[in-house]
Amino acid sequence: MLKNRKGFTLTELLVTIAVSGIFFAMIGSIIYSLISSYGNAERAAERNGEFKAAWAMIEATAEELNASGAKASVTMDEVSVVIGNGETVLTYDRAATALTKGENRLHMKYIQGLEVSVLDGRVLIITLSDGAGGKESRAYNLFGGVTGEDSE
Repeated sequence: MLKNRKGFTLTELLVTIAVSGIFFAMIGSIIYSLISSYGNAERAAERNGEFKAAWAMIEATAEELNASGAKASVTMDEVSVVIGNGETVLTYDRAATALTKGENRLHMKYIQGLEVSVLDGRVLIITLSDGAGGKESRAYNLFGGVTGEDSE
C-alpha cells in the first residue's frame, strides 16, 4: 500500500529551476538593455549640451565683434585658436580642450577640436568636432571684417 507522500519529485524541481533560469535570463537582458540605452541617451544629452554651450560662447563673441564694428583677427597654432580684437577675445586651448571668453571657461569632454577658416575676409567659418567623428559647422558674417588665417 502506498502512503500519501507530500512534496515534489526531483524532476519537478529541475524543470522549475530550468524555467525560472530562462525567465530570469530574459528579465536580466531586458534590464541590461534599458540601463545601456539610458547611458547612451545620457551621454548624447551631455554631448549636445556641451555643443550648445560652445556655440553660445562663439555666437556671443560674434555678436560683440559685430556690435563693436572693429576688425577681428584669427590666430591659429598648435596650442590655441584665438578669435577677436582687443576687447572681445575667444580662445580655444587645444591641450586642455577648453574654450575661454573673458571670465567664462568651458572645459570640454566631448568636443575635441575647433577649426576656423575665413572666407572673403568677412565670413568666419567655425567647425567643432567630437572624438567620434561628428562635426558641426557654422558661418558668421563679421561686419568689421576678419584678418588672419585663410583671409585674402
